Amino acid sequence: MARQQHKSTGEKSQPDAAAPSADTAPLLGRRRLLRLGVLLLLLAALIWKRDAWLPQLVHPRVRAALADRQPDVALKWLDRLDTVVDGDPESAFLRARAYRKQGDMEQVRVWLQKALDRGLDPERVRREEWLAYAQSGQMRQAERHFTQLMLDPRGDSAEICEAFVTGYLRTGLDAAALGVLDTWIADHPEDQRPLILKGQLLLRDGSYARAAQQLRAAATLDPDNPELAISLGKALLARQQHEDAMQQFQMAMHDSTTAVDARLGAAAAHIALGQNEQASHLYQQVLEEIPNQFDALAGLGQIKLDAGESSEAVPLLNAAVALNPRSTDVRYALAQALQAEGRNEEARSQLDWVESARKAVEEITNLRDDLPSNPDDLAARYRIATLEYEFVSPDEAVLMFASILAYDPDHGPTHAALARHYFEKAESDPELLPKAREHAKKAQTAGIRLDTE
Repeated sequence: MARQQHKSTGEKSQPDAAAPSADTAPLLGRRRLLRLGVLLLLLAALIWKRDAWLPQLVHPRVRAALADRQPDVALKWLDRLDTVVDGDPESAFLRARAYRKQGDMEQVRVWLQKALDRGLDPERVRREEWLAYAQSGQMRQAERHFTQLMLDPRGDSAEICEAFVTGYLRTGLDAAALGVLDTWIADHPEDQRPLILKGQLLLRDGSYARAAQQLRAAATLDPDNPELAISLGKALLARQQHEDAMQQFQMAMHDSTTAVDARLGAAAAHIALGQNEQASHLYQQVLEEIPNQFDALAGLGQIKLDAGESSEAVPLLNAAVALNPRSTDVRYALAQALQAEGRNEEARSQLDWVESARKAVEEITNLRDDLPSNPDDLAARYRIATLEYEFVSPDEAVLMFASILAYDPDHGPTHAALARHYFEKAESDPELLPKAREHAKKAQTAGIRLDTE
Protein backbone atom coordinates (compact mmCIF):
# COMPACT_ATOMS: atom_id res chain seq x y z
CA MET A 1 0.00 0.00 0.00
CA ALA A 2 2.84 2.40 0.91
CA ARG A 3 4.62 1.34 -2.24
CA GLN A 4 1.56 2.21 -4.34
CA GLN A 5 1.20 5.58 -2.62
CA HIS A 6 4.79 6.40 -3.38
CA LYS A 7 4.22 5.75 -7.04
CA SER A 8 1.01 7.76 -7.10
CA THR A 9 2.68 10.93 -5.78
CA GLY A 10 5.24 10.78 -8.61
CA GLU A 11 8.26 11.00 -6.28
CA LYS A 12 11.53 9.48 -7.53
CA SER A 13 13.51 7.05 -5.37
CA GLN A 14 16.83 8.38 -3.97
CA PRO A 15 20.05 7.15 -5.73
CA ASP A 16 22.47 4.83 -3.87
CA ALA A 17 24.92 7.05 -1.93
CA ALA A 18 27.80 4.55 -2.44
CA ALA A 19 27.58 4.63 -6.19
CA PRO A 20 28.96 7.77 -7.92
CA SER A 21 26.80 9.35 -10.52
CA ALA A 22 27.84 9.53 -14.12
CA ASP A 23 28.74 13.19 -13.61
CA THR A 24 31.01 12.68 -10.53
CA ALA A 25 32.87 9.49 -11.55
CA PRO A 26 35.44 11.23 -13.81
CA LEU A 27 36.12 13.81 -11.07
CA LEU A 28 36.83 11.11 -8.46
CA GLY A 29 39.11 9.29 -10.87
CA ARG A 30 41.11 12.44 -11.48
CA ARG A 31 41.46 12.96 -7.71
CA ARG A 32 42.83 9.44 -7.25
CA LEU A 33 45.30 9.97 -10.05
CA LEU A 34 46.35 13.27 -8.47
CA ARG A 35 46.97 11.61 -5.08
CA LEU A 36 48.96 8.83 -6.75
CA GLY A 37 50.97 11.38 -8.66
CA VAL A 38 51.78 13.30 -5.47
CA LEU A 39 52.85 10.08 -3.71
CA LEU A 40 55.09 9.14 -6.65
CA LEU A 41 56.65 12.60 -6.61
CA LEU A 42 57.28 12.33 -2.87
CA LEU A 43 58.80 8.88 -3.32
CA ALA A 44 61.00 10.15 -6.14
CA ALA A 45 62.11 13.09 -3.98
CA LEU A 46 62.96 10.74 -1.08
CA ILE A 47 64.99 8.51 -3.38
CA TRP A 48 66.68 11.50 -5.01
CA LYS A 49 67.54 13.07 -1.63
CA ARG A 50 68.33 9.82 0.20
CA ASP A 51 72.01 10.82 0.46
CA ALA A 52 70.88 13.67 2.71
CA TRP A 53 68.24 12.14 4.98
CA LEU A 54 69.15 8.45 5.22
CA PRO A 55 72.54 9.00 6.93
CA GLN A 56 70.79 11.27 9.43
CA LEU A 57 68.62 8.31 10.43
CA VAL A 58 71.42 5.72 10.55
CA HIS A 59 74.36 7.66 12.00
CA PRO A 60 72.76 8.13 15.47
CA ARG A 61 72.31 4.36 15.68
CA VAL A 62 75.95 3.86 14.72
CA ARG A 63 77.15 6.37 17.32
CA ALA A 64 74.99 4.72 19.98
CA ALA A 65 76.52 1.32 19.18
CA LEU A 66 80.03 2.79 19.37
CA ALA A 67 79.21 4.45 22.71
CA ASP A 68 78.04 1.06 23.99
CA ARG A 69 81.33 -0.47 22.78
CA GLN A 70 79.61 -2.57 20.12
CA PRO A 71 81.71 -1.89 17.01
CA ASP A 72 80.36 -5.01 15.30
CA VAL A 73 76.82 -3.63 15.53
CA ALA A 74 78.01 -0.23 14.28
CA LEU A 75 79.66 -1.82 11.24
CA LYS A 76 76.48 -3.74 10.40
CA TRP A 77 74.50 -0.49 10.34
CA LEU A 78 77.15 1.12 8.13
CA ASP A 79 77.13 -1.88 5.78
CA ARG A 80 73.37 -1.46 5.30
CA LEU A 81 73.74 2.26 4.75
CA ASP A 82 76.53 1.84 2.20
CA THR A 83 74.35 -0.38 0.02
CA VAL A 84 72.12 2.67 -0.55
CA VAL A 85 74.34 5.70 0.06
CA ASP A 86 77.90 5.50 -1.21
CA GLY A 87 80.63 8.05 -0.70
CA ASP A 88 79.41 9.63 2.56
CA PRO A 89 82.39 11.14 4.47
CA GLU A 90 80.83 10.80 7.94
CA SER A 91 80.13 7.11 7.31
CA ALA A 92 83.79 6.60 6.44
CA PHE A 93 84.84 8.38 9.64
CA LEU A 94 82.48 6.30 11.80
CA ARG A 95 83.69 3.14 10.12
CA ALA A 96 87.29 4.10 10.95
CA ARG A 97 86.28 4.63 14.60
CA ALA A 98 84.56 1.23 14.70
CA TYR A 99 87.69 -0.45 13.35
CA ARG A 100 89.78 1.42 15.91
CA LYS A 101 87.63 -0.01 18.67
CA GLN A 102 88.21 -3.47 17.17
CA GLY A 103 91.96 -2.82 17.13
CA ASP A 104 92.26 -3.08 13.32
CA MET A 105 94.59 -0.14 12.75
CA GLU A 106 95.19 -0.91 9.07
CA GLN A 107 91.47 -0.48 8.35
CA VAL A 108 91.51 2.70 10.46
CA ARG A 109 94.14 4.15 8.14
CA VAL A 110 92.22 3.11 5.02
CA TRP A 111 88.89 4.59 6.10
CA LEU A 112 90.30 7.81 7.51
CA GLN A 113 91.92 8.40 4.13
CA LYS A 114 88.56 7.74 2.46
CA ALA A 115 86.87 10.18 4.82
CA LEU A 116 89.49 12.78 3.93
CA ASP A 117 89.11 12.12 0.20
CA ARG A 118 85.33 12.52 0.53
CA GLY A 119 85.72 15.98 2.05
CA LEU A 120 85.69 15.43 5.83
CA ASP A 121 87.31 18.13 7.96
CA PRO A 122 91.06 17.25 8.05
CA GLU A 123 91.22 18.27 11.71
CA ARG A 124 88.75 15.52 12.65
CA VAL A 125 90.82 13.00 10.73
CA ARG A 126 94.01 14.09 12.51
CA ARG A 127 92.35 13.82 15.93
CA GLU A 128 91.17 10.29 15.18
CA GLU A 129 94.68 9.37 14.03
CA TRP A 130 96.00 10.57 17.40
CA LEU A 131 93.50 8.31 19.17
CA ALA A 132 94.61 5.40 16.98
CA TYR A 133 98.22 6.07 18.01
CA ALA A 134 97.18 6.07 21.67
CA GLN A 135 95.05 2.95 21.54
CA SER A 136 97.72 0.94 19.70
CA GLY A 137 100.32 1.88 22.33
CA GLN A 138 102.30 4.35 20.21
CA MET A 139 102.48 6.71 23.15
CA ARG A 140 105.43 8.72 21.86
CA GLN A 141 103.29 9.91 18.93
CA ALA A 142 100.12 10.22 21.01
CA GLU A 143 101.13 11.81 24.32
CA ARG A 144 102.08 15.18 22.90
CA HIS A 145 98.50 15.64 21.68
CA PHE A 146 96.70 14.62 24.91
CA THR A 147 96.47 18.11 26.40
CA GLN A 148 95.22 19.60 23.12
CA LEU A 149 92.59 16.89 22.81
CA MET A 150 91.32 17.30 26.37
CA LEU A 151 91.26 21.11 26.28
CA ASP A 152 89.00 20.88 23.24
CA PRO A 153 87.39 17.42 23.43
CA ARG A 154 84.51 18.23 21.04
CA GLY A 155 82.23 15.80 22.85
CA ASP A 156 84.82 13.01 22.69
CA SER A 157 86.42 13.19 26.15
CA ALA A 158 85.38 9.61 27.00
CA GLU A 159 86.75 8.37 23.67
CA ILE A 160 90.02 10.20 24.28
CA CYS A 161 90.43 8.86 27.81
CA GLU A 162 89.59 5.29 26.83
CA ALA A 163 92.08 5.31 23.95
CA PHE A 164 94.90 6.61 26.18
CA VAL A 165 94.06 4.24 29.04
CA THR A 166 94.19 1.31 26.60
CA GLY A 167 97.54 2.48 25.24
CA TYR A 168 99.09 2.96 28.66
CA LEU A 169 97.94 -0.49 29.77
CA ARG A 170 99.33 -2.02 26.57
CA THR A 171 102.72 -0.49 27.29
CA GLY A 172 102.83 -1.36 30.99
CA LEU A 173 102.42 2.23 32.25
CA ASP A 174 99.80 1.51 34.92
CA ALA A 175 100.39 4.74 36.86
CA ALA A 176 99.74 6.84 33.75
CA ALA A 177 96.61 4.80 33.04
CA LEU A 178 95.32 5.48 36.56
CA GLY A 179 95.86 9.21 36.06
CA VAL A 180 93.75 9.26 32.88
CA LEU A 181 91.11 7.08 34.54
CA ASP A 182 90.76 9.69 37.30
CA THR A 183 90.17 12.36 34.64
CA TRP A 184 87.63 10.14 32.88
CA ILE A 185 85.75 9.47 36.14
CA ALA A 186 85.68 13.17 37.03
CA ASP A 187 84.38 14.18 33.59
CA HIS A 188 81.82 11.34 33.33
CA PRO A 189 80.55 10.40 36.80
CA GLU A 190 77.59 8.63 35.19
CA ASP A 191 79.83 6.21 33.26
CA GLN A 192 80.60 2.92 34.99
CA ARG A 193 83.28 1.91 32.47
CA PRO A 194 86.22 3.91 33.95
CA LEU A 195 85.26 2.78 37.45
CA ILE A 196 85.34 -0.85 36.32
CA LEU A 197 88.68 -0.42 34.53
CA LYS A 198 90.23 1.32 37.53
CA GLY A 199 88.91 -1.34 39.88
CA GLN A 200 90.25 -4.16 37.72
CA LEU A 201 93.63 -2.45 37.41
CA LEU A 202 93.88 -1.93 41.17
CA LEU A 203 92.80 -5.54 41.69
CA ARG A 204 95.58 -6.74 39.39
CA ASP A 205 98.11 -4.57 41.25
CA GLY A 206 97.03 -5.93 44.65
CA SER A 207 95.29 -2.78 45.93
CA TYR A 208 92.25 -4.75 47.01
CA ALA A 209 90.56 -2.16 49.24
CA ARG A 210 90.73 0.56 46.59
CA ALA A 211 89.66 -1.94 43.94
CA ALA A 212 86.58 -2.91 45.94
CA GLN A 213 85.72 0.76 46.46
CA GLN A 214 85.82 1.52 42.73
CA LEU A 215 83.92 -1.62 41.77
CA ARG A 216 81.20 -0.95 44.35
CA ALA A 217 80.77 2.54 42.92
CA ALA A 218 80.45 1.00 39.44
CA ALA A 219 77.88 -1.49 40.75
CA THR A 220 75.62 1.35 41.89
CA LEU A 221 75.52 2.53 38.26
CA ASP A 222 75.24 -0.93 36.71
CA PRO A 223 73.87 -3.32 39.37
CA ASP A 224 72.98 -6.13 36.95
CA ASN A 225 76.38 -6.45 35.26
CA PRO A 226 77.56 -10.05 35.86
CA GLU A 227 81.17 -9.39 34.77
CA LEU A 228 81.34 -6.51 37.24
CA ALA A 229 80.00 -8.85 39.93
CA ILE A 230 82.84 -11.30 39.19
CA SER A 231 85.49 -8.57 39.56
CA LEU A 232 83.93 -7.23 42.75
CA GLY A 233 83.68 -10.77 44.12
CA LYS A 234 87.41 -11.30 43.51
CA ALA A 235 88.27 -8.04 45.27
CA LEU A 236 86.10 -8.92 48.26
CA LEU A 237 87.54 -12.43 48.37
CA ALA A 238 91.07 -11.01 48.44
CA ARG A 239 89.98 -8.84 51.37
CA GLN A 240 88.68 -11.97 53.14
CA GLN A 241 85.07 -10.74 52.94
CA HIS A 242 84.03 -14.23 51.96
CA GLU A 243 80.26 -14.01 52.48
CA ASP A 244 79.99 -10.75 50.51
CA ALA A 245 82.14 -12.25 47.76
CA MET A 246 79.89 -15.32 47.65
CA GLN A 247 76.84 -13.11 47.05
CA GLN A 248 78.52 -11.49 44.06
CA PHE A 249 79.50 -14.84 42.55
CA GLN A 250 76.03 -16.29 43.08
CA MET A 251 74.50 -13.32 41.28
CA ALA A 252 76.77 -13.93 38.28
CA MET A 253 75.91 -17.65 38.14
CA HIS A 254 72.57 -16.86 36.51
CA ASP A 255 74.22 -15.45 33.37
CA SER A 256 75.47 -18.03 30.87
CA THR A 257 78.45 -15.88 29.88
CA THR A 258 79.81 -15.72 33.44
CA ALA A 259 78.45 -18.93 34.98
CA VAL A 260 81.77 -20.80 34.86
CA ASP A 261 83.80 -17.94 36.35
CA ALA A 262 81.11 -17.47 39.00
CA ARG A 263 81.29 -21.14 40.02
CA LEU A 264 85.07 -20.94 40.22
CA GLY A 265 84.90 -17.80 42.36
CA ALA A 266 82.25 -19.31 44.63
CA ALA A 267 84.39 -22.45 44.99
CA ALA A 268 87.32 -20.32 46.14
CA ALA A 269 85.05 -18.60 48.65
CA HIS A 270 83.85 -21.98 49.97
CA ILE A 271 87.47 -23.10 50.43
CA ALA A 272 88.27 -19.91 52.34
CA LEU A 273 85.30 -20.71 54.59
CA GLY A 274 86.52 -24.28 55.10
CA GLN A 275 83.70 -25.72 53.02
CA ASN A 276 85.72 -28.01 50.76
CA GLU A 277 82.84 -30.34 49.97
CA GLN A 278 80.77 -27.52 48.47
CA ALA A 279 83.83 -26.31 46.57
CA SER A 280 84.47 -29.80 45.16
CA HIS A 281 80.88 -29.96 43.95
CA LEU A 282 81.26 -26.68 42.06
CA TYR A 283 84.59 -27.75 40.52
CA GLN A 284 82.97 -30.98 39.36
CA GLN A 285 80.16 -29.02 37.75
CA VAL A 286 82.68 -26.97 35.82
CA LEU A 287 84.63 -30.05 34.70
CA GLU A 288 81.44 -31.70 33.49
CA GLU A 289 80.92 -28.71 31.23
CA ILE A 290 84.60 -28.08 30.36
CA PRO A 291 86.72 -31.22 31.00
CA ASN A 292 90.05 -29.40 30.63
CA GLN A 293 89.31 -26.30 32.70
CA PHE A 294 92.55 -25.28 34.39
CA ASP A 295 91.20 -23.63 37.55
CA ALA A 296 88.81 -26.48 38.29
CA LEU A 297 91.52 -29.12 37.86
CA ALA A 298 93.96 -27.14 40.00
CA GLY A 299 91.37 -26.40 42.69
CA LEU A 300 90.14 -29.96 42.90
CA GLY A 301 93.74 -31.22 42.96
CA GLN A 302 94.56 -28.89 45.87
CA ILE A 303 91.50 -30.13 47.79
CA LYS A 304 92.61 -33.75 47.27
CA LEU A 305 96.14 -32.86 48.38
CA ASP A 306 94.87 -31.10 51.54
CA ALA A 307 92.74 -34.15 52.32
CA GLY A 308 95.83 -36.39 52.17
CA GLU A 309 94.68 -38.03 48.93
CA SER A 310 97.94 -37.44 47.04
CA SER A 311 97.41 -40.32 44.62
CA GLU A 312 94.24 -38.62 43.37
CA ALA A 313 95.80 -35.17 43.50
CA VAL A 314 98.77 -35.97 41.23
CA PRO A 315 96.82 -36.64 37.98
CA LEU A 316 94.62 -33.62 38.53
CA LEU A 317 97.58 -31.32 39.17
CA ASN A 318 99.58 -32.83 36.30
CA ALA A 319 96.68 -32.09 33.95
CA ALA A 320 96.52 -28.51 35.25
CA VAL A 321 100.27 -27.99 34.74
CA ALA A 322 99.98 -29.31 31.19
CA LEU A 323 97.35 -26.65 30.52
CA ASN A 324 99.28 -23.84 32.22
CA PRO A 325 102.92 -24.74 32.81
CA ARG A 326 103.65 -21.22 34.10
CA SER A 327 101.53 -21.48 37.25
CA THR A 328 103.92 -21.48 40.19
CA ASP A 329 101.17 -22.28 42.72
CA VAL A 330 100.05 -25.39 40.87
CA ARG A 331 103.62 -26.56 40.23
CA TYR A 332 104.37 -26.18 43.94
CA ALA A 333 101.23 -28.15 44.84
CA LEU A 334 102.25 -30.84 42.34
CA ALA A 335 105.71 -31.02 43.94
CA GLN A 336 104.09 -31.58 47.34
CA ALA A 337 101.84 -34.31 45.95
CA LEU A 338 104.77 -36.01 44.23
CA GLN A 339 106.81 -35.90 47.45
CA ALA A 340 103.90 -37.48 49.33
CA GLU A 341 103.94 -40.27 46.75
CA GLY A 342 107.70 -40.76 47.17
CA ARG A 343 108.50 -39.39 43.70
CA ASN A 344 111.21 -37.07 45.00
CA GLU A 345 113.18 -36.54 41.77
CA GLU A 346 110.07 -35.37 39.92
CA ALA A 347 109.19 -33.16 42.86
CA ARG A 348 112.68 -31.58 42.81
CA SER A 349 112.25 -30.67 39.12
CA GLN A 350 109.03 -28.83 39.91
CA LEU A 351 110.55 -27.01 42.88
CA ASP A 352 113.57 -25.88 40.81
CA TRP A 353 111.22 -24.36 38.25
CA VAL A 354 109.23 -22.61 40.99
CA GLU A 355 112.43 -21.05 42.36
CA SER A 356 113.44 -19.82 38.89
CA ALA A 357 109.97 -18.34 38.39
CA ARG A 358 110.14 -16.58 41.75
CA LYS A 359 113.39 -14.88 40.78
CA ALA A 360 112.00 -13.97 37.35
CA VAL A 361 108.89 -12.35 38.84
CA GLU A 362 111.04 -10.37 41.25
CA GLU A 363 113.14 -9.08 38.33
CA ILE A 364 110.02 -8.27 36.29
CA THR A 365 108.60 -6.27 39.20
CA ASN A 366 111.79 -4.22 39.55
CA LEU A 367 112.00 -3.54 35.83
CA ARG A 368 108.32 -2.54 35.61
CA ASP A 369 108.76 -0.17 38.55
CA ASP A 370 111.45 1.67 36.55
CA LEU A 371 109.45 1.85 33.30
CA PRO A 372 107.46 5.04 34.03
CA SER A 373 110.69 7.04 34.37
CA ASN A 374 112.31 5.33 31.36
CA PRO A 375 109.44 4.35 29.02
CA ASP A 376 111.70 4.09 25.96
CA ASP A 377 114.13 1.63 27.59
CA LEU A 378 113.62 -1.09 24.98
CA ALA A 379 116.20 -3.41 26.52
CA ALA A 380 114.21 -3.44 29.76
CA ARG A 381 110.96 -3.99 27.87
CA TYR A 382 112.48 -6.88 25.93
CA ARG A 383 113.81 -8.44 29.12
CA ILE A 384 110.38 -8.14 30.78
CA ALA A 385 108.68 -9.69 27.75
CA THR A 386 111.05 -12.65 27.52
CA LEU A 387 110.78 -13.38 31.25
CA GLU A 388 106.99 -13.07 31.14
CA TYR A 389 106.84 -15.40 28.16
CA GLU A 390 108.83 -18.08 29.96
CA PHE A 391 107.53 -17.76 33.50
CA VAL A 392 104.29 -15.73 33.66
CA SER A 393 101.97 -15.48 30.65
CA PRO A 394 102.50 -15.47 26.86
CA ASP A 395 99.55 -13.09 26.49
CA GLU A 396 101.12 -10.51 28.81
CA ALA A 397 104.45 -11.00 27.06
CA VAL A 398 102.88 -10.38 23.64
CA LEU A 399 101.51 -7.05 24.91
CA MET A 400 104.97 -6.05 26.08
CA PHE A 401 106.52 -7.13 22.78
CA ALA A 402 103.89 -5.01 20.99
CA SER A 403 104.87 -2.01 23.12
CA ILE A 404 108.46 -2.38 21.88
CA LEU A 405 107.29 -2.21 18.27
CA ALA A 406 105.38 0.96 19.09
CA TYR A 407 108.74 2.58 19.86
CA ASP A 408 110.81 0.72 17.25
CA PRO A 409 108.77 -0.94 14.45
CA ASP A 410 111.92 -2.66 13.12
CA HIS A 411 113.09 -4.27 16.39
CA GLY A 412 114.42 -7.58 15.05
CA PRO A 413 114.49 -9.68 18.26
CA THR A 414 110.89 -8.74 19.01
CA HIS A 415 109.74 -9.72 15.52
CA ALA A 416 111.60 -13.02 15.92
CA ALA A 417 109.95 -13.72 19.30
CA LEU A 418 106.49 -12.89 17.94
CA ALA A 419 107.09 -15.02 14.85
CA ARG A 420 107.92 -18.05 17.03
CA HIS A 421 104.86 -17.36 19.16
CA TYR A 422 102.44 -17.14 16.24
CA PHE A 423 103.92 -20.12 14.39
CA GLU A 424 103.29 -22.18 17.53
CA LYS A 425 99.75 -20.82 17.87
CA ALA A 426 99.10 -21.42 14.15
CA GLU A 427 99.35 -25.18 14.72
CA SER A 428 95.86 -24.99 16.26
CA ASP A 429 94.72 -21.77 14.55
CA PRO A 430 95.94 -21.60 10.91
CA GLU A 431 94.52 -18.09 10.53
CA LEU A 432 97.53 -16.84 12.55
CA LEU A 433 99.99 -18.13 9.95
CA PRO A 434 100.07 -14.88 7.89
CA LYS A 435 100.87 -12.90 11.04
CA ALA A 436 103.65 -15.35 11.91
CA ARG A 437 105.14 -15.05 8.41
CA GLU A 438 104.95 -11.27 8.52
CA HIS A 439 106.97 -11.14 11.75
CA ALA A 440 109.41 -13.73 10.40
CA LYS A 441 109.98 -11.62 7.29
CA LYS A 442 110.66 -8.50 9.37
CA ALA A 443 113.02 -10.48 11.62
CA GLN A 444 114.87 -11.68 8.53
CA THR A 445 115.12 -8.08 7.27
CA ALA A 446 116.79 -7.27 10.60
CA GLY A 447 119.28 -10.10 10.04
CA ILE A 448 117.60 -12.78 12.18
CA ARG A 449 116.75 -16.07 10.46
CA LEU A 450 114.16 -18.45 11.90
CA ASP A 451 113.71 -22.17 11.39
CA THR A 452 110.10 -22.29 12.42
CA GLU A 453 108.20 -23.38 9.29
